Amino acid sequence: MYSNNQLNLDIIQNECQNAPNPFLPTEFTTNKDELNRQLLSVRADQLKTVVESNVNSDQQILQTVYQYTNSERVQIASEYQAKYVSSLASDIKKSASTLSFILESAFQDRYLFWAQQIHGIANNSKPNEKFLISLVLLMSDTDVVQVNTHYKTLYNMDLKKAISQGTPDSDWAQLLQTWVICENDKEMEPEATADHFYQAAKGFGTDVNMFVHLLCSCTGSCFKLVCEAYQKKYKKSLYKVIEKEFKGTNEFAFLLAHEFLVNPAEGVAFALKQGCREQNMMLIATTLIHSEKYIETIKMAYTRLGDLQQDIAKYGKYVEIVSKMWGL
Repeated sequence: MYSNNQLNLDIIQNECQNAPNPFLPTEFTTNKDELNRQLLSVRADQLKTVVESNVNSDQQILQTVYQYTNSERVQIASEYQAKYVSSLASDIKKSASTLSFILESAFQDRYLFWAQQIHGIANNSKPNEKFLISLVLLMSDTDVVQVNTHYKTLYNMDLKKAISQGTPDSDWAQLLQTWVICENDKEMEPEATADHFYQAAKGFGTDVNMFVHLLCSCTGSCFKLVCEAYQKKYKKSLYKVIEKEFKGTNEFAFLLAHEFLVNPAEGVAFALKQGCREQNMMLIATTLIHSEKYIETIKMAYTRLGDLQQDIAKYGKYVEIVSKMWGL
């Protein structure tokens, strides 16, 4: 015979496998989504105990960050708010020591966090331009829609207007403003598009408008074919052409767009490398926003840039959490 505890354990295991429970009538079988909500609610209770005890709270909260997806962490925070009429983020801020910012942010919806980061930089008197560039150019068309929706709700302004007001008159700012209003959905003819890039870089000047138009129009799969066509016809990589045509912040922006279109994971790796160099919020934000999606591919994507774990190891107090969120 089964004890009550064993029976309950079997019920949970069967529900998690989405299988009917052999010991209970069907009408009493817990819905899988409801079971998941209950489990997340229990984790909210555990976090309440942790933040109130204030004993080794950082490490205990980190375990939840590692164990759950962003959507699950958001639900945990929602359960916490409903039960205790208190914000989990604010309670973490009170109890956690050196890691409070990254721990608070980990329980936010990633698109909400994304929008807030863009707003913070765009409205800073001394903005970190490369950080802003990475936030914008690592957005897919789907991401743009989601971030723009949150941005409008929070700040009553769309992304293009926010970027135009918060950036200087520059080539990279033009690229960002166009990136958030265009869709990379065009299947262009590879060799003809390669020719357009060649003409845009020909001579003493650079046709920035053409570079922006092409980078903000074609699909990633199409762009890879364009790069191959360019290499074959002109015996030079489009990456090297961008390096030659643009300098400083402009170079970083146009190279990042190139990398993201060729392979989004390589774009994220490119931004992580810059974040490791500068040791600023760029590394943390890139991790919080993108680690869940690219955790399986980031190591390979980063290989040509160096060793990700070694580069992160230079970052001080955030080394452990950033490394673990990338599965290192």
